[in-house]
Amino acid sequence: MKRFVAIGGGEMRSQIAINKFVVDLIDRSKLEGRTKPYVVFLPQASHESKPYTNSFFKTYSKLKCKADVVLFQNGEMDRERIAYKLNKADIIYIGGGDLRYMLDEFDKMCIGELLQNAYERGTVIVGNSAGAMCMFNRAVSDYLIERGEGDDYVVVDGYHIIQGTCICHADQEQRVARAMSLGVDDGVFINANTAQYFENGNAISTIVEEENGDNVGL
Repeated sequence: MKRFVAIGGGEMRSQIAINKFVVDLIDRSKLEGRTKPYVVFLPQASHESKPYTNSFFKTYSKLKCKADVVLFQNGEMDRERIAYKLNKADIIYIGGGDLRYMLDEFDKMCIGELLQNAYERGTVIVGNSAGAMCMFNRAVSDYLIERGEGDDYVVVDGYHIIQGTCICHADQEQRVARAMSLGVDDGVFINANTAQYFENGNAISTIVEEENGDNVGL
């Protein structure tokens, strides 16, 4: 089964119900002698932010997972080491940040191909904001605005693993209006602190994070 969880933005550490949903997708009885799911974090969209990475470790360690990270910005890991980690992972979590920067960084290590292969063999792929956008055919991104290089949203090509054009932070009216003005007719709109769960490319359920950490399945 091919499984993908697209999160529309928000802080990982506060997404209690969403993170639990992700981990509960793993059948611990099928971990081949291991007691904990192995979760690997890709923080390249945030320029490998240490606070973000620390938040990941704290969040997923509390959920009784073995947490690990891929770092290569400063030459820490080569492609062979990265492939080893991603090939072993039960869950791959792609963090948020600058979509265009992340895609350019991923190209250096052919991570798009590794993600495609992981998805095809049944690894649970999770993406938050930019991390979700990269999995779709296209996405409406604010990376130029965030960089101070432009004043409007743009469409960016993703990896074409999930069909449609992803609009994360869809609770932001300006972003949705821009998507409409661009003629997007296959939009997948996901609010912040909301996750859309896909099986075999089909949207199955929505998880909405409430302030008290409860989840609501829609």
